[in-house]
Amino acid sequence: MKTIIELKNVKKIYQMGIVQVKALDGISFKINRNEFMSVVGASGSGKSTLLNVMCCLSRPSEGKVLIEGRDIAEMDDNELAVIRGREIGFVFQTFNLIQRLSALENVTLPMWFMGKSEEERVERAKKLLKMVGLEHRMKHRPSELSGGERQRVAIARSLANDPPIIVGDEPTGNLDSKTGKEILNIFKDLYKQGRTVILVTHDASIAKETKKRIYIKDGKIEKTEGCK
Repeated sequence: MKTIIELKNVKKIYQMGIVQVKALDGISFKINRNEFMSVVGASGSGKSTLLNVMCCLSRPSEGKVLIEGRDIAEMDDNELAVIRGREIGFVFQTFNLIQRLSALENVTLPMWFMGKSEEERVERAKKLLKMVGLEHRMKHRPSELSGGERQRVAIARSLANDPPIIVGDEPTGNLDSKTGKEILNIFKDLYKQGRTVILVTHDASIAKETKKRIYIKDGKIEKTEGCK
């Protein structure tokens, strides 16, 4: 299988006054195209820092992060922004929707940044909202939607530019168990459609549903499961 993301001895060090804090301490692994995997760890384990580094939101202090063979250290900020816009769709625990915009407008926004026409943006946004079961809520603002509905809008938005990689950062963390299972099923469907799906979670029951699991503790890989 083709490797889509590779980390080689990645370290992330933060300077806290005179103290250096190693948020990541020598992380190495590969993610192949069309994998369904999770990064698992407690709060403070380094999993969110790992997410930021492997998804081009932050650069490593040491080591290499390769996106389809390209070292992000050799890319400028504009190139990284294009990768985030076209290659990776993000779904966050807190939804991160713009409150003054409708569900439809929230989903069209990433396509505006990529220069797509208004007609194309609206047509695709409607299709995506229908796919997640919200065709009847397109004109509603986030404050008029339930938590599960807001997360469905966030998932639709993450798919706006048809990225091959979808990343969920604690995507069920603010939802009840029933709604969380419904959202998890959407991620499973995206994997079955051929996308690479990466879930970052502290919840072992969520991680158990993925094909591959990487457990992080104190900035290091504690163990892996389902990895070849």
